Amino acid sequence: ADNSPNPDLFVLTKPCRFGRCDAFISHSWHDDAPAKWDAVQRWRRDFVAEYGREPAVWIDKCCIDQRNIEHDLRCLPVFLSGCRRLVVFCGPTYLSRLWCVVELFTFVHMGGQVDAIHFEPVCRRGSERVDFEATCESFDAFDAHQCTCF
Repeated sequence: ADNSPNPDLFVLTKPCRFGRCDAFISHSWHDDAPAKWDAVQRWRRDFVAEYGREPAVWIDKCCIDQRNIEHDLRCLPVFLSGCRRLVVFCGPTYLSRLWCVVELFTFVHMGGQVDAIHFEPVCRRGSERVDFEATCESFDAFDAHQCTCF
């Protein structure tokens, strides 16, 4: 797992009918990649245990054509509203990233229900308590004016 864009992943994706995608995956590219991978696998295991199948997910690293990012980002509201739920992989940097906040806002603004948002903590192994506390503090101190974009 790494936080680098990889244009080759786009060719591995499959189309999904509107409303049939189980989850839009929201995450900060600045959170720890191995910790994020652990969180994704934890959420996936829970999904499989509940539904008896693998989830269909929309994740930016794969579903946005990295060679044509600007075009695909215009479709963000459609991508979000076409998913049944928003799964937020929330680590210490999540609320400091403007795109993450825009995804949350857009999901709700496009008709997504707040109870369809699931937060999954992203914490580094051996630093779970420190990372979880930092993430909680980021909620307490949230200020959209302090968010960064890139």
